[in-house]
Amino acid sequence: MNIKYKATDDRWLCHLEEQGKGGLLADDRGLGKTIQVIAFLLRQQKRNKLKPTLIVLPIALIENWQEEIRKFAPSLNRSIYVHKGSGRYKSAEQISQFDIILTSYDTLKIDQLILGKIDFQSIICDEAQNVKSHSSQRSRALRAMKYEFRLAMGSSLFGMGKDKIIVGLTWSLCGHDYEAKPPINKENWLSHNRLSCPPLHVKPPKLLLLPT
Repeated sequence: MNIKYKATDDRWLCHLEEQGKGGLLADDRGLGKTIQVIAFLLRQQKRNKLKPTLIVLPIALIENWQEEIRKFAPSLNRSIYVHKGSGRYKSAEQISQFDIILTSYDTLKIDQLILGKIDFQSIICDEAQNVKSHSSQRSRALRAMKYEFRLAMGSSLFGMGKDKIIVGLTWSLCGHDYEAKPPINKENWLSHNRLSCPPLHVKPPKLLLLPT
């Protein structure tokens, strides 16, 4: 896959970042979400807005992300750190020296106080359905992070289940300022959040699914 092909769509992510808005990137498996985000990270690197970026994902996907970065964006591989295991760094100062930090949802939960001290440029959540419910410890840890831009990624909205869709949308679009006020369901999500989330005025590309 050519990184230049996906670079055409990453302008939408750049637009969201420039406007101070978050996004939800979802498609069927294998259509190139990771490559599109890597293209976005390359743009951020050129604009000196990459360091530090946190990517949260299932632990099983960490090696895949490392391989994709090595293959398509070697310049990003020069300052990348995998935050996991007993030997992981214990201070925010050590972690924040890297451009890209990869960690799992459970490690984020465990090291919430350490990672919460870092002012991240971007936080990207791959397979965001793993956040589970709004009241889960993973969700609370994620909302405790500091960031300029946030992006949630999912393999398929239709396979995530309505509760997980709601969690992904509310965090990616509204950030940590959002507080759930039950009952929230598929039918009333949009009306419930219309006052909380900023309006979108630019038509998204086909891979980016947002509420209308």
